Amino acid sequence: MAGDAGSPKDIARFPRTFSPTSKQIAISFGKITQRFGIEIKVAIIAIAAIVIFFQDIYITGSDAIASNYYNFVLVIPFLSAYLIYRKRKLLRAVMPLRDDGGRSNVNMAGGISSLLVALITYLYGSGTTYALDYHLGALLIFLAGSILLLFNRKTLLVLTPPLLLFIAALPSLTEFGLSFWLAMSWLSVIPAHWLLVHLLGLNVAVTLPSENIPTLLLTTASGSTYGFAVGVASSGVYSVVGFTLFAAFLGYVGKGSLWKKAVLFIAAYPLLVLINILREVILVYVANIWGDFAFNVFHATSGIALVFISIFILLLIGDRALKLDFIPFFNPALKSCDLCDDPSYKASHNNFCANCGRYLKSASRKFSSRDAYAIIGILIVSVIFVATLAPAVATASAPTKLPIQTVSGTSADALLPQVRGWNLSFVERDTYAQEALDQDAALVYNYVQVTNGTATTPAANLYVTIQVAAGGMHTPEASLVVYPVLFGYSGVKVLTDSNIQILTQPYLVGTFFVYQQQESTSAYIYWITRAAFNFGSYSDFRNVEISVWQNTSFLASSGVISSASNLSAIKQLFLPLTQSIASFWQPLSSNSVIQTIMQHWSVLFVGLAIFPALVVGGQDMDKRKGRNGKGSVALLKALTTKNRSLLESLKQSCSKEQVITFFGRKIKRHIVTPVTVEQILAARKGGTGEELSPIDALKELTYLEHIGLVRSDIVSDQFGEAIQVWRNAK
Repeated sequence: MAGDAGSPKDIARFPRTFSPTSKQIAISFGKITQRFGIEIKVAIIAIAAIVIFFQDIYITGSDAIASNYYNFVLVIPFLSAYLIYRKRKLLRAVMPLRDDGGRSNVNMAGGISSLLVALITYLYGSGTTYALDYHLGALLIFLAGSILLLFNRKTLLVLTPPLLLFIAALPSLTEFGLSFWLAMSWLSVIPAHWLLVHLLGLNVAVTLPSENIPTLLLTTASGSTYGFAVGVASSGVYSVVGFTLFAAFLGYVGKGSLWKKAVLFIAAYPLLVLINILREVILVYVANIWGDFAFNVFHATSGIALVFISIFILLLIGDRALKLDFIPFFNPALKSCDLCDDPSYKASHNNFCANCGRYLKSASRKFSSRDAYAIIGILIVSVIFVATLAPAVATASAPTKLPIQTVSGTSADALLPQVRGWNLSFVERDTYAQEALDQDAALVYNYVQVTNGTATTPAANLYVTIQVAAGGMHTPEASLVVYPVLFGYSGVKVLTDSNIQILTQPYLVGTFFVYQQQESTSAYIYWITRAAFNFGSYSDFRNVEISVWQNTSFLASSGVISSASNLSAIKQLFLPLTQSIASFWQPLSSNSVIQTIMQHWSVLFVGLAIFPALVVGGQDMDKRKGRNGKGSVALLKALTTKNRSLLESLKQSCSKEQVITFFGRKIKRHIVTPVTVEQILAARKGGTGEELSPIDALKELTYLEHIGLVRSDIVSDQFGEAIQVWRNAK
């Protein structure tokens, strides 16, 4: 019938619409999670980490771009990605595993505790001078806990080396490396001077100008003189942390014994010094022949060129002399296995070959209730993180738009406030600190206390230093405590080195540092902030360290305070001026209440966070100890002849004697190595002459693992292939 909308033909022209039932939605969701479960979990971890720690990652990256000695951090993600790539086959095998030998509760408790510890570390660190270090540490703990929650301990173990690489990004670690700069300067200047004079015949002398920086003074044949100060930038110290990172990376990826890797790691340091000596010799020689312009060109390009040369030499030593085989271009073909080469066996539900242990395919895994709880736990902790976010470095509104690198006495007071009761004056631009520490500015000011415009008796006289630089800041502790201890000098006596709350709203914390050296006592209150500065043609963010300091012995002798070691009096004198300066810089911060709570009760909160993990872990250990104690004797008696024979063959094939040569002496040592089913069956056939199919042997080993007598593991062979191996439980 024309126009009859109810006819079957007309109905067939249009698609039917229907509302999916909850069962259909569940089935569709199950298929998605089964196919993309790993990708979904990785995405959850990545998104949560980026949302929470974005500002910390941004500050670290921007400092690395702007800093000469911190730019090695930019390489860390690529090195970490390469390590993950090397373990990709092993990760594909272990990431779908449900738990670690029935320890899902332990993983769950440990993961939740790790997330809580990361949160506490983050909040506690936000109230310290070294907030960025704490935040980056919290990021690593957060990633470790999330991996343990959503995957398993084997996955966490495989990903631990790539995660640990990011420890090299900690600003305090870089500052520790910079403590060596003066020693490294002398270490390269003396040999370079000897080579220039005795080998090349140049007229070069070593001088020590007023800035106390070792300097190579060249006098050319025409009578011209050139002075080449070997400061922090030329000492080679910039490469210490980065080169340590690269040497550790090479040692890890190399294929060889541990002592060879240790030799390569240690060899990196003398090689670094030799390369820097060569660089200084070439610099002076180039200046002697072609003058100052050629020197400047070579100085700008030689550093990176010689670093590449040193890396190449290190690779050559490791590959040729130590046989570490960094990059095997042609891996030999995998050993043929009749079982896993069988297409019908590959098509079965076996994830690993029952014979050679080779990884065949990923285990299919849908989201379980445990996965749902883990995701909920990560989301809850992430929400708490976001609700309590605090800047790693308090951002301030820079009080001037003057070009920071050209600030002089006529304009320098724009960086500090005129404080009632104090007279402000500019003292100097500390060129030694700028040169030695590679800073954009190091400015020194003086505040003298007055009353009604006339000097009081006694009058306080305090100094203020403003240091502006990319990357980490040089703290008083680095020069007065760390450096002397490293090189065997008598360090200062620290009277206090503690946090001090400078402002409440906005929340700002600094460091109160008082030390005694011989008969003299000095005090600092310093804090670190971050601000945008004018560099002429552009503006960029820099870290700023502001210090209020004075020799308190001088203040005590002039009657301003009762005693040079009277900490309370020093605080009362320093703090009002410190607060005025801090308010002038307008720091932006937040969450002062919760940060204050964490400052006072952090140990208690950490204890509460790890308590559930300790309880669950202790219960698991007791359960396994009971199984491997008296219970194991009864289990051994109940084993069949086949079980006993297979267990004995496993012990025999795992146990080996290794002979190593140490300073000409041969030393035997007993080692236990996990083995495949194929190796176990070979040992069994050699001992009893009986044959057993790999599939039957795997069933027996699975039973023995279930009762706690053997353990299975998934490892990667020398070519990165994932294989299943077995060993004794004890």
